[in-house]
Amino acid sequence: MNKNVVGVILIVLALALVGLYGWPKLKPYVTSPVAPAPGAGAADGMTTMPI
Repeated sequence: MNKNVVGVILIVLALALVGLYGWPKLKPYVTSPVAPAPGAGAADGMTTMPI
């Protein structure tokens, strides 16, 4: 077989293995969580909890 074909096959297999086994552990680092928008009164320290 041609060396280029073998190289492409190895790269595809490596990406598949990372996708199957490594993605669950890498996912928190790749995707950034979206913070919820602050509600009314959040900027001045007010809360909605009754006193």
